[in-house]
Amino acid sequence: MKPTEKAEFSFMTASRWFASIVAEKNTGVQLSLLAQGLGVLTTGLIHMSTGLRATYMLLEEVKAAADRQRAQPQSIAAGSQRAS
Repeated sequence: MKPTEKAEFSFMTASRWFASIVAEKNTGVQLSLLAQGLGVLTTGLIHMSTGLRATYMLLEEVKAAADRQRAQPQSIAAGSQRAS
């Protein structure tokens, strides 16, 4: 499971915990559900940040490859002009 998929799962789980708080009448149970929901929410945020960091790292690799590819034709053209 990818980090962003884990995040989505955690956010959905937290949502269920928070929804069940509304149905509870016992304050002690509500606080327990709130704590559990917040715990799962923070786990989702951690997974989301991991996924975003991985995405930005990959984007940097793609950008560097594109820059290298763009620079390569210029050096080939410069070499062919010297040969003439």
